[in-house]
Order: sequence, then C-alpha cells, then structure tokens
Amino acid sequence: MKTAVEWFANRISHGGLVSKKQFDELLEQAKEMEKEQIEDAWDSAYTAEGFFNAEQYYNETFKQEQ
Repeated sequence: MKTAVEWFANRISHGGLVSKKQFDELLEQAKEMEKEQIEDAWDSAYTAEGFFNAEQYYNETFKQEQ
C-alpha cells in the first residue's frame, strides 16, 4: 500500500504536465485516500495484543513495499 502522498507524487511526476483542473482532481483523490488511511489506522489500532503504536502501524502497513 502507498501513502496518499506517495500516490499523489507518483501521479504528478509520472504523468507529465497537468492542468490546474487535473491537479485539483488528483489532490482531492489523495485527500480521500488519506482520510481512508486514517480511518483504517483508527479501526486497526486495537488488536488482541493491545494497542498498536502509530509508528508500528505505519511500518507494518506502508514500509513493506520498499
């Protein structure tokens, strides 16, 4: 999984020049992705072992692809 920032940067850097309208649309998509990622983090915060800490959740969710 990519972070919303990584997804957005990838779209902009590999998509060439984009219009203001395209930029705004991509930005809105990235914001929605970020919102979903925050909701997923909140929903996943409690496990059978207790609470995840934020860094542990981030590393397990986003660092696996690198």
